[in-house]
Amino acid sequence: MLRSVLNVETRYVQIRSLAIDPDRKSKTATIDFVFRPACLSVDRNEWSFEIPDAEINAADGDGIGDEDFIPSTPTLTIDTHFKGITTLKSFKDPVDHKIE
Repeated sequence: MLRSVLNVETRYVQIRSLAIDPDRKSKTATIDFVFRPACLSVDRNEWSFEIPDAEINAADGDGIGDEDFIPSTPTLTIDTHFKGITTLKSFKDPVDHKIE
């Protein structure tokens, strides 16, 4: 997905973590870029991109029902400021998410 949205080669991206957010409607990843993609200008700290031709499928085989369904017009948001809560690990039961 990053490759098609940001036009970067996967060898220049390292995924550090991937987790389902507590709302069960989105996922968060922490990533490193070897080179900053051209579309990520230096004068901002957050960017949002619509995911082209995304297939939305609530029955993804992970045992989680419709509450894990990502709504139509999915977007990819990249931020560098980590304001608010950034989920770094997901749990099957949302009550297991703790603030430390």
